[in-house]
Amino acid sequence: MAKNKSRSFQFPHVFALLFILIIIVSFLVYIIPSGEFDTKTMEDGREVVVEGTYHAVHSNPPNFFDIFNSVHKGMEKGAGIIFFIFIVGGTFGMAEETIPMILIFVPLALRMGFDSIVGTAMVIVGSYAGFTAAFMNPFTVGVAQEIAELPLFSGMTFRLITFSVYVTVTVVYVMLYAKKVRKKPEISLMHELDSTRQNEDFEKSNFVFSGRQSVIILLLGITIIGIAVGVIWYDWYITEIAGLFLLLGVIAGFVGKLKISEIANSFTPGCSDLVVGALVVGFADGMLVILEDSNTIDTVLCFASIVVSQVP
Repeated sequence: MAKNKSRSFQFPHVFALLFILIIIVSFLVYIIPSGEFDTKTMEDGREVVVEGTYHAVHSNPPNFFDIFNSVHKGMEKGAGIIFFIFIVGGTFGMAEETIPMILIFVPLALRMGFDSIVGTAMVIVGSYAGFTAAFMNPFTVGVAQEIAELPLFSGMTFRLITFSVYVTVTVVYVMLYAKKVRKKPEISLMHELDSTRQNEDFEKSNFVFSGRQSVIILLLGITIIGIAVGVIWYDWYITEIAGLFLLLGVIAGFVGKLKISEIANSFTPGCSDLVVGALVVGFADGMLVILEDSNTIDTVLCFASIVVSQVP
């Protein structure tokens, strides 16, 4: 008797999804009318369209092989952002690297009368609140504004307000839970497990920063401040920020008493963690290549501007 096996839906890999979208866009450009705006160059070097100058132009839809060529062209188009992600990723800590801090905060929370959830939340919830509302994150704000051709880290005031709100709400949320669980420990999901832990178990996991590690953290802080100063007063952009992080990685390696080859080897794992995220930029730019080469991107922009002009 044959058994019916239920097959759960699996979301496609991001590369497969983007390539499917490239194919869909390639078919749509045969339907979308070709046209373009006149453009002008602004004082800051950005090229912008001139309102009211949209006009029809010769259609140039892609052939079968152009669909596959668009991926490589997209990688070339997004090369600046892609290599920026690789370089910064090879020198700058990611969210996953906050996890070892749990070894410090969980014992601290337990000894203060809280539970292990409080210790974990101080690390995980805090770091993700900061990531979500980041005002100078090179991977979110920096990459997005580079793609949108906006001044780097512009809109700082709004993002600082948003960051303050997110972090404040997060701190209050964790503190309210901590107060509740300290007053009534048995309500914690971790109460039974936490009560079986002995102080000796945590002594083995205590982590103490060495002098060299403290210097490296100080260097990271100086780098973040340097980015703010460079962007605001010296018109730094993606290239300068990538160079500063690369300098940080080299200096931090020497402070950590690593040899030159060890510094280079430690750079590779950081890059590998971001391979998918970096190459996604190229695949996404592949769709833009199809729209630009077929002279339909301005038609899409024209239609979008008409729709947006009808709302506040």
